[in-house]
Formats: sequence, structure tokens, C-alpha cells
Amino acid sequence: MLLKNATDKIEQYNSMCLHYNIIADAIYRKRTEIASPFSAEFRRYIIAGLIAFDMGRMMGEANNRYNDDIDNFGGKLSKKLNKISELLGPIISETIDKVDITNKNIINIVRASYNELSGKGTDGLNQNGEYFHVGATKILHFLNPYLFAIIDSNVAAILRTEYGVGYRAGTQPLYSASKYIESLVIFKKILSDYGIERVNMLEPGTPTMRILDKIIFSSVPMMVPNNRLKLTAAHRKS
Repeated sequence: MLLKNATDKIEQYNSMCLHYNIIADAIYRKRTEIASPFSAEFRRYIIAGLIAFDMGRMMGEANNRYNDDIDNFGGKLSKKLNKISELLGPIISETIDKVDITNKNIINIVRASYNELSGKGTDGLNQNGEYFHVGATKILHFLNPYLFAIIDSNVAAILRTEYGVGYRAGTQPLYSASKYIESLVIFKKILSDYGIERVNMLEPGTPTMRILDKIIFSSVPMMVPNNRLKLTAAHRKS
């Protein structure tokens, strides 16, 4: 069901969300040009992506978001990326079809990386001291858009209603590392059943998980009858 009318869904997304595409494409292009996605150079692109993808309200004062001082977002992100770089090293260039998400070692890698990026508290990435769940999935996606999915309230709604993942209805779906891993397993099966090469041909040059993200985002109003979301930036925030 999710990939039914996939071409139409991608076209719908592209017609309404050019602003996301411009930023995302710049990030993906930079990702192919650099030696390491954990570098200071790419970190600035991750920050730009988070701001553009509606995480700014959690990232502190606008003029300090790129600041590498440890008390500011840039400094905290630098510390987090240094911590997870060794963890993610073995899979940082892998694709969803090649990685066994059910493998215990892979599960431990993804769980530890997700928890490091999403954690709350004074050293957390959410400058309000709360969790940074959605932001964590966006960072993982920017680091490897061929493997990691973005999970926000729209995606959680699809996963809950269509695939039985234990996300809660509403603006706080009870995100967790375990649910994120479960979601990746489901996405891998969806893509495998459809055919990974067939998916990639839907929009050549666009990373696999970005293609899936566009399709999911455009599927929400049709697949969740009581959730008449409009394709606006507001719905990428939670």
C-alpha cells in the first residue's frame, strides 16, 4: 500500500516541498564530496539541514547554532558525532538492502548511536533540555541517507496504523531506539518487496531513504483518514 502510486506521491511532494529539496540535495551532494561525514565541514551542513527541516526551535539561539563552544548546539553536536563516529564506522557507507538490521551487532550500533543523539539533559542536543528523538533520526539520515530513515509524527502515524509499530497517536508518539530499529526492519522489507532498484529508479540520483520519506509524507492524508495533514513545514516539526 505504501508504495502504491509512488510516482504520483513523489511528484506531489516535490510540488509542495521545494524548500526541503533544495537543502536536502545540497547536503547529499556535499556528503559525496567529503572524506568523512563526521568532519567539521559536514557538521555545518547537518546543522543547516536540521534548521531547514524544522528543528530550529530546539537548537538554541539562531546566532549560536553553528558555534563550536560546548554550551552551544554546534559544540554539543561535535561532541556527539565524535562519540558515534567509531560506532557507525562499519556501516556509515552501507545501504538498507545490504545491512542486516536484525543482526545483534547492527542493532547495538544503531541503538547506541540513536540514544547518544536523542538523549536529554544539559549535554543533550535539545537546548531546552528535553529529548531530541526526531532530530536524532534526521542526523542519522544526513550521515547516511541510503540506510537511515527520518521518523517524525507523520512517519510514526503510518508505522502505527499500517504496520503495527507501537507509536502512540498524537504529537508525542513515544519515540525510542527500539521502535526506530523496528521501523528500519519494516522499511527494508517494504523496499525489498517492491525492489530496491525499482525504488531508486523512481527518482534517480536521490538517496533511497529520501525517496521513501517523500512517499510516506505524501501518503499520510490518504492512509490516515482522520489525520487531514497538509503538506506544510509545520508537520515536520514533531
